[in-house]
Amino acid sequence: MTTMLMNTFDIEDTIRRDEAADYRSEYNCHLWRLFPWKNRVETHRPLTGMGIIKVIVRPGEAILEHVHDEEEVFIMLAGRGILEIESQTAELHAGDIAYIPRNIRHSLVNEGTEDVCFFDVYWDNRDANSEL
Repeated sequence: MTTMLMNTFDIEDTIRRDEAADYRSEYNCHLWRLFPWKNRVETHRPLTGMGIIKVIVRPGEAILEHVHDEEEVFIMLAGRGILEIESQTAELHAGDIAYIPRNIRHSLVNEGTEDVCFFDVYWDNRDANSEL
């Protein structure tokens, strides 16, 4: 007699649907924090942590200037944003990728007529003095 194991894997448990997005207002824009994904995917490790946020900046809005100790990358999906890093500016478009070093002042302004949308991938080194 063969005993069959029941498959408990459900692919839908591994997918985050945009129509179910839980956008929150932070940094003067709209954020959907994708990772870490509570009770599904833990992206924090003993020495490092990372996260991914889907960001929408509406026309005429701006991400307020701020500084933090994580490094981050903006992966532009749609729209046109003006990125400012330490008083220097650059225009970003869909397909562009911008790296923001840790502890550097930065902001992003949407001066266009459509939403700016991008993924923000960030990471830190929780023990910057340790050697890996």
